[in-house]
Amino acid sequence: MKIFRRSGFWVVAPALVVWAACGTSDAPTEALEATEWRIDSLPEFEVGGHDDRPEYTLFNVASATRLSDGRVVVANSGTSQLRYYGPDGTHLFDVAGEGGGPGELRFIFDVVRIAGDSLVVFSRDPGLTWYDPEGRYVRSERRNMFGVEHHPCRFGEGPNWRLMPDATLLRLLVDNFAPANCPPRPEGPFRWTGLLGIPSPDGERFDTIAILPATERVGSNYRVFGHDLLLAMDSAVILAGDTGSDSILALGLQGDTVRILPNPFESRAVPEELKDEGLREVRQSDGSTRFMPGFSDYPDAFPPYARLLVDEDGFVWVMQYPIPDEPLNSWRFAQPYGNAVPEDGASWRVLGPDGLVVADLITPPGLFPLEIGSDYVLGLSHDEFDVETIKLYRLHR
Repeated sequence: MKIFRRSGFWVVAPALVVWAACGTSDAPTEALEATEWRIDSLPEFEVGGHDDRPEYTLFNVASATRLSDGRVVVANSGTSQLRYYGPDGTHLFDVAGEGGGPGELRFIFDVVRIAGDSLVVFSRDPGLTWYDPEGRYVRSERRNMFGVEHHPCRFGEGPNWRLMPDATLLRLLVDNFAPANCPPRPEGPFRWTGLLGIPSPDGERFDTIAILPATERVGSNYRVFGHDLLLAMDSAVILAGDTGSDSILALGLQGDTVRILPNPFESRAVPEELKDEGLREVRQSDGSTRFMPGFSDYPDAFPPYARLLVDEDGFVWVMQYPIPDEPLNSWRFAQPYGNAVPEDGASWRVLGPDGLVVADLITPPGLFPLEIGSDYVLGLSHDEFDVETIKLYRLHR
C-alpha cells in the first residue's frame, strides 16, 4: 500500500486490571457476515483545496464537526478561527481569531459538539471556550498547559491532551528520564509508560485514571513501526488501545473497566526491503546538516492497527496498520498532522458494543477521518502540494 506523505502489560488503576499483551489476535471477530455498509466514492461536501478566496483557504486544520442542520464547522488552527460552512459548502461566517480577548483563541487543538449544537474549543490560550449554535461566544476557562509539578519524572509530549465529548480534558504524562533523580532510560527498545488522568484547571492536581503502555522507543528516538497507545472517546468512556495487545480497553473516568473489545487484526511481518540501515540527513539548529546512521532496530511485525475512532452511534472503528513503502514512525498515522495517509484508502473494521465485527470498509483515498456520524464520514485530505481540503462522504449502513 502506497503512503501519501507530507513533508507487554496493561496496568489499570484503580481497578488494577492486568493482562498480558501479544502481537497477534485469534479473537472470534468474524461472527457476522459482511454487511451492506459502504461509503460513496465522491464527496457530497467539499471546502478548501485550491480555492484562493481567504474564507476557503485552510491551513493546519485541527478538527471539524457537522451540526444537526448540515452546517460544517472547521477548526482552522492556522488562523485560530472556527469557520462555518453551509450544507452546500458556502462560507457563512468565521468566529474567534488570533488574540487574547473574549472569544479569541491561540492555536486550536480540538473542537467538540455538545448538546444543542453548541461547541467547546480546546486551544493553547485560553484553554476551553464555549460558543452557542450560532457561533456566539459564551464563556471560557483558562487552563495551565504546563502544570502538574508533582510528577517530576513525567512530561507531556505531542498530542498529550484529549478533549472528551462532555468537555472533560484528559492529559497523558509519559516517562521523563532527564532529571538526575529519575530512573535512567532503558537500553534497547522499550515502551514509555503513560499516566492518563484529569488535571485541575490550574494544573496543580492530577486525578489519575490509568497507567498504560505508551509509545515504543529506541533510546531517544521513536521505534520504526513501533507499538503505541491509541485513544478514542465515546461520551464518558475512553477507548484505550495498546497496539501490542490482543484487546482494546474501554475505561470509565474513574478507571473502571466498562468493557473489553478484541483487536480485530493480525500483525503482518516487516519485509526485509523496508529495513533501511543507511544514512539519513539531519538538519541542525544552526542550519547545517549532518548524516546519522539510519534506523537499525526493526520489529519482526507491524502493529496490527493504527487508529481508533468511535462514531456517533457508539460503534468502534479500527484502522488496519497500512503497509508503508518506507520506514515510518507509528504515531504518524494517528494524527492529522502526522502526514501519513493511505493513498488508496485505509481498511477499517467496525466493532459493535459486543466486540463483534459488523462491517469492513475502505475509506476514500487520502482521507484522514475526523468525525463519523450515523450517515457520513467527515475528513481531511492533503494533495501533493500540501493543500488541505475538508470532505464529507455519505455513509450507508
